[in-house]
Amino acid sequence: MRKSLLPLRPTLYVLGVFYAIYLIAGNAFLNTPIGEDAINRRPATFHAQWDWGLTLWPGHIYVRHLKLGGHARKLLWQMQTESAHGRIRLLPLLGRELRFAPITVSRVVVSVKP
Repeated sequence: MRKSLLPLRPTLYVLGVFYAIYLIAGNAFLNTPIGEDAINRRPATFHAQWDWGLTLWPGHIYVRHLKLGGHARKLLWQMQTESAHGRIRLLPLLGRELRFAPITVSRVVVSVKP
């Protein structure tokens, strides 16, 4: 049985290294100013802020104390939530678009001002 797994060891090792790199890079992105700066390139149109975040696999996130806001034509909107978790669609990121799959939030407060 051990001899049959021997050819898979290098592949599993490489996958483990890539996963460790993803964990370090993804969580550093969420928990340092780099992430907020990358997302808040046009803060008048859209801005996001959170206290801390966690990602365990690509595209899935969990953030605490999320605040979103921006302008939509003549409306100023803001949304705050205690926690949020869900998926970010990865392929649209290549086109510099941020799209979400289902997101679950708790204790949401929304305000819209004309």
